[in-house]
Amino acid sequence: MTWYERCEDVYPDEANFGMGEIYYFGGHGVEEDKTKAAQCYSKVADGCGLNNPRAMAFMAEFYIDGEGGVEVDNGKAFLCATKSAEARDKYGEFQLARCNQFGIGVRKNYSTALLLYESSKDDDNDLGVIFKHMGEIYRDGGHGVEQELTKAVDCFRKASDLGTLDEPGSA
Repeated sequence: MTWYERCEDVYPDEANFGMGEIYYFGGHGVEEDKTKAAQCYSKVADGCGLNNPRAMAFMAEFYIDGEGGVEVDNGKAFLCATKSAEARDKYGEFQLARCNQFGIGVRKNYSTALLLYESSKDDDNDLGVIFKHMGEIYRDGGHGVEQELTKAVDCFRKASDLGTLDEPGSA
C-alpha cells in the first residue's frame, strides 16, 4: 500500500483506485475492508463523474447493498451504474441490470435488465450470478418479458453448474 499512498498526490485517481481494489478484494498483505474501499472509490468516482467508470460501478454496488459504510441510496446507485455502463464498463452494466431487475432508482424493466446481463457476461463478472438473475427474470416474467420457464430452468442449471444457487432470489 505504501507505493499507492506515496503516489496519491501525483496520481490521485490511479492511486485511490488501486488502493480501493486492494481493500475491496484483500491481498498483498492487506485485509479486505469494504469501508476503506468505498472511501477510495468515492474519491475516484468524484460524485459519479467520469473519472473512473469501474470505481463508479463499485460505488453503485455500495449504494445498492449498503456496504462499506455507505448508506443505501437508490438514486445514487442508479446514477453511478448508468454513468459507468454508458462508459462501457461491464461491471457497471451488471449493476445497471440489477437496478432494472429490482427497481433500484428506476421502474423495473426486465427486458433492459436481460440485455445488460447479456452484455456484462463479457467481463470477469460472476457468470453464475448473472445466470441466476436471468433465471429469476424468465421464471417470474412481467415488466416487459414473457414468462419462459424453459429458459429459466436453463439459466438456473447454468448458475448451478457454476456453483451459484446457494442464495435464490438475492440481489
